[in-house]
Amino acid sequence: MEQRDNIHFSFQEIDGYNRSINFVNSPREPGKTTAMILDKVYSKFKKSHMRSVALLRNACDASESLIQSYEDIINKFTDDNIKITYSKKDIGKASIFDTFINNQIFIRFIAYSAPIVRIKKTLLTNLNLIFMDEYVCNPKFGEKYAKGECEKFKEIYNTYRRENHALKAYFIGNIYSKYNPYFVGFGIDTNALKMGTIWTNEICAVQFADLHPLLREKLLKENPLYKFDDSYTDYALNGISANDEKIRLAKLPSNYFLKFVFHFEEKYIGIFQNNYLEAKEDKYFVKFIDDVSARRVIYTFDFDNLINKTELLDPKDRQRFNLFKIAIRKRLVEFSEVACYYYVEEIYNYI
Repeated sequence: MEQRDNIHFSFQEIDGYNRSINFVNSPREPGKTTAMILDKVYSKFKKSHMRSVALLRNACDASESLIQSYEDIINKFTDDNIKITYSKKDIGKASIFDTFINNQIFIRFIAYSAPIVRIKKTLLTNLNLIFMDEYVCNPKFGEKYAKGECEKFKEIYNTYRRENHALKAYFIGNIYSKYNPYFVGFGIDTNALKMGTIWTNEICAVQFADLHPLLREKLLKENPLYKFDDSYTDYALNGISANDEKIRLAKLPSNYFLKFVFHFEEKYIGIFQNNYLEAKEDKYFVKFIDDVSARRVIYTFDFDNLINKTELLDPKDRQRFNLFKIAIRKRLVEFSEVACYYYVEEIYNYI
């Protein structure tokens, strides 16, 4: 059995805030997954056979190698010599399936592709927690969030909370970006998220965990990529959200007026235009807004987003957004937060 050290990640600090929904973002390699499996999932199972729920985006994300990695973690740091079993025919195919230790349910995997009606029919007693590993997508690798992902999580959480009114959820991931649908859905102020700090609201805690100096020194010695690739080192060791570096963040200037409003992914996105022309170019500012005049047209892009006071975008309407598209291409648009940028990135494809 290998002994654990005190320079890898521990949930102790974020658990001190006692929030229901917890997010831990960090550079690579502090041991978030190890801490989750050992300290949160297996310890409760070993003590009182409490079961945990692991969330996935797709059924195929549940692979034999993933389950084997959990088994390896447990056997590396304990003398229990456990064996995780499961149905071979379900692995990577079933949107809901269970794993077992000694014929007791250990972890239930639920993919967001599973119908919520089916999830509601598969409740767990003696429930421990819900967790999701690698929850932050990296679009550079073609990764995408599920449609309505945060809303689907809320449905799952509320369903399983019936069996545990003190149910907690943990999301762990790397800092590819400060944008994800959970931060938007839970009203998390991404501008306030800094390395080495924990941000909270009434139900959420968000930790941007830094590497321990001794662990950072060890990794620099062992991994040649960290020595010769500054951009990779910034992300992997320093926790810089490399995908967000291109985004121009600012506060709304006083000389801008509301030009357009889009409705997308349950949010109203206000496009503000500069009152003054500088070098014959329009500049724009984008932010989420709550109050929209009843007389203003709100544009949306599919029937799922078609609600009261919105209009489905017609091909003839696209010409009016031409100056805005040009400004995007020339990087003449500023944003109140990173989520606004990624929403506009999606909207750009429609206009």
